Amino acid sequence: MHKFLDPDEELLQALASEPQFGPSKIQRLAHWGYNRAARKIEEWLVAGKIKPVEGKPYLYVLCVDFNPATLANLNAEVSN
Repeated sequence: MHKFLDPDEELLQALASEPQFGPSKIQRLAHWGYNRAARKIEEWLVAGKIKPVEGKPYLYVLCVDFNPATLANLNAEVSN
């Protein structure tokens, strides 16, 4: 049986190997336009999944671990 990941979770896992990232990295990974990538960044900022890099506008770092249970809890909090 295959475990299907949430697209957000897959994207966050792909970004885990990056020391920092911006909207253009998300665009390349997800094949999205700039506006969609920017909206996703705003969503993750509100959820506490990422935080801005100090002194570098438009760059972000992850602030969650990649335990599926942790991500599921964060996703549940955002949707409520």
